[in-house]
Amino acid sequence: MRLTCRPSNSDAPPASDGAAAGRAPDGVEITEANLEAEVLVRSSQVPVVVLLWSPRSEASAQLGDVLAQLAAADGGKWSLATVNVDAVPRVAQMFGVQAVPTVVALAAGQPLSSFQGVQPPEQLRAMGRLAAERDGGQARRRRRRGARAGRSPNSRRPARIWTPATSMPR
Repeated sequence: MRLTCRPSNSDAPPASDGAAAGRAPDGVEITEANLEAEVLVRSSQVPVVVLLWSPRSEASAQLGDVLAQLAAADGGKWSLATVNVDAVPRVAQMFGVQAVPTVVALAAGQPLSSFQGVQPPEQLRAMGRLAAERDGGQARRRRRRGARAGRSPNSRRPARIWTPATSMPR
């Protein structure tokens, strides 16, 4: 992956390997309205990797493309969610974002790890695997227990859900 810098007032297209600043990365787009359902509750079913990005950042678009490809390649072992920090600054504030792009991995409503900036694909792949392994099949067991009790997999919230307003591990 090649990063290039260009002035923000430039009309020239970014000289990258296909990623375009301003384009939303693939993944579930998170707003204040769906944060709890799509990130916190969903992370009890499958680990969720949250990309906090900005359309003004070429690095965000590139990282989003790589994460989307890795999520697709991992076959649903983890889910990608994206937060446009310019459109929903309160969500970015809840996650304590100081720079974009920022990535946070969550499982069972709890943050597992986070980082800022672009990382090599190998490290991103390892983060997705870590999220899936840390979950350790807990989501699968919770879904089976719910099915045996006659509940839908989404009917029960995890016993303890982390809220982004609390401090996050680094």
